[in-house]
Amino acid sequence: CDDTNNSTLVNCRNRNLKIIPSIKSQNVRKLDLSCNHLEHIANYSLSGIPNLLSLNLSWNCAPGRVRDEGETCELTIERNALTGLCYLENLTLAGNSLTVVPWLPPSLKLLDLEMNNIVMLGFHNISGLVNLRQLYLGMNCFYRNPCNSSFTFLKDMFKDAKSLRTLSLKFNNLTSVPLGLPPNLLHLDISENQIAEVKHSDFDNLTKLEYLDLQWNCQRCDHASQPCFPCANNSALQIHPDAFNHLQNLRVLILKGNSLHKINDSLFVPLTNLRSLDVSDNFLAYDIANGTFFSKLSKVTSLRLNYNFVPGVVFTKLRLSPAFAHMRSLRYLYLDGYLFGQLDKEGIKPLLMLPDLQMITFRTNLIDQVNLTLFANVSSLKFIDLSRNILTLAELCERTQCYTETSPLSLSHEITFSEYYPHWRYSTGGRDTLQHHAYYFNFPSCRNYSRSLDLSFNNIKEIESEFFKGLDDIQCLNLSCNFINQRLNGSQFLHLKSLKLLDLANNRIDSSHNHSFTEIPHLEILYLNYNEFQFMIDDFFHSFDFIENLNSLKFLSLSFNTIGIRISTELRSNSLKVLVFRYNRLDIMWKGGTYTYLNLFTNLHQLEVLDISLNKLQTVPYTVIDNLPKCLKKLYIAFNEITFFHWKNISSLVSLTTLDLSHNFLTFLPKEPVYCGSNFTFLSLKSNNIHTLN
Repeated sequence: CDDTNNSTLVNCRNRNLKIIPSIKSQNVRKLDLSCNHLEHIANYSLSGIPNLLSLNLSWNCAPGRVRDEGETCELTIERNALTGLCYLENLTLAGNSLTVVPWLPPSLKLLDLEMNNIVMLGFHNISGLVNLRQLYLGMNCFYRNPCNSSFTFLKDMFKDAKSLRTLSLKFNNLTSVPLGLPPNLLHLDISENQIAEVKHSDFDNLTKLEYLDLQWNCQRCDHASQPCFPCANNSALQIHPDAFNHLQNLRVLILKGNSLHKINDSLFVPLTNLRSLDVSDNFLAYDIANGTFFSKLSKVTSLRLNYNFVPGVVFTKLRLSPAFAHMRSLRYLYLDGYLFGQLDKEGIKPLLMLPDLQMITFRTNLIDQVNLTLFANVSSLKFIDLSRNILTLAELCERTQCYTETSPLSLSHEITFSEYYPHWRYSTGGRDTLQHHAYYFNFPSCRNYSRSLDLSFNNIKEIESEFFKGLDDIQCLNLSCNFINQRLNGSQFLHLKSLKLLDLANNRIDSSHNHSFTEIPHLEILYLNYNEFQFMIDDFFHSFDFIENLNSLKFLSLSFNTIGIRISTELRSNSLKVLVFRYNRLDIMWKGGTYTYLNLFTNLHQLEVLDISLNKLQTVPYTVIDNLPKCLKKLYIAFNEITFFHWKNISSLVSLTTLDLSHNFLTFLPKEPVYCGSNFTFLSLKSNNIHTLN
């Protein structure tokens, strides 16, 4: 096990342990024994750490269908194994195939019993837990962990649970809202059950409830991402009009995936403090166009309407209900998967009057026509997402001979708002994924900019300056994953004078013109990764001279381009701070006996971070190390084939703080001490072939 923070935190996670190690310390406050193979917890097993506050015993014996095929296991907990931990506040017992709740100390504030085989609970199970605030009981009875019945509560179970604030009962085959829920609950999750009806009195005593999750109880099966269990006759979840009458404090309501065709206005009248509503994955397409319930959502700031399409129907254009105009507090609107062809001003007129609208998404809608200046006058809008459609912008480019016969790109899953720009999740061809820890630099995204437009995953084949006329305030533009096959000459982004981040990954961009991107005076971040097509053409010389002309450029990604020969012998810049050069062919460029590219990075005078991982390197020539910029702070050479490294030359990098040589083939370290400079703090040699240390 590992101990940190003066031995207050002990980590024994994933160590193939079968018994709990003997630990005797008054200082240990947190112990993690998760993901092992513990078989027995005796009364004395934890007696040496009496001051424990947090204990994680999860995933030591997963339930039958969840565990590996052929694996057998059993975890037993003796009666007084946990009761002696008088100060214990957090206990995680998820994923242990328990059939009964063990005896527990009354000090508990959080108890996690998810993914076990517990199917019945009563007052005696939690009667002594007077301080319990969070209780997680989900996934004890569902398709991956079947119990051939429904999770059952005895009526008196929660009668003394006055401190309980969070209760999760998701994935338990519940057929109705449980009776006798504690009145002080703030957070209730009864999602992914088989509740077909919400009665008028189900939530009457939950007057303090702030969060209610009812999603996927009467499931819509033509858009389900997992095994689907619809209600009888594919009917919608029946919600009594007065079911929410006593939920005046409710702030978050999730009704996603319940086959709803229409929503009654009266349902939301009592919800005077509602801030977030999710009704995605229903059948509300016609309500979105004509419904009036939006007028009752005057305080809602986040509204999710994703995937309410009518099966087999693609609307000519989007038309929103006039009632949207009453949502004066709305900030975030998600309208993916409605399926329509044209996005115009008339169809979304109610949105254009909302004073606080900050983000809107129209992903996966089969949109082929849009005027990009549509939202130009909505000054509050920060992020417009038109990705994953079939836009060509052809209506603006007849003279450029853009093609209009296109088909949509297929999608494997929906990307959420927090996952802008996923293209840097690099694949490494079967080797371990290139993931670094907290010391690794972050890839910039549009979240840091005040006005962003996402046109990724469309069918754009060529860029013309007229496309972006009137968008002079856009600071971040994502054009990744299109079909752009074009030589950029410094005129394409002429109208984007405020642009700071440009993403052109996964295209066929030719940037060998000296004036490429020079029309963008404030460009700071440029993604050109996955544009290998131009570098695969035999006998074609590719110039990177344009980099020197971008005086504001700070971050450049040229990864996954298989760059190997016939390029500029030197990259030059007086502003660039980060260069990501993964998955190219530096092994060819720095091959023994060749000198053409030894100064490739020398004249990047402000460079602080250089990543040359995944370049098939067997070594890095000492001349290259000596000639790297003296201001370099972080050097990543991971996932190569390095068998020998010139350690002595590292001393020439006087500013270096981080060196990553992980996932290589090093077998030994130098016998003599290596001076890495006074600023050096981190060296990674993970996953090499080093067997001995001097």
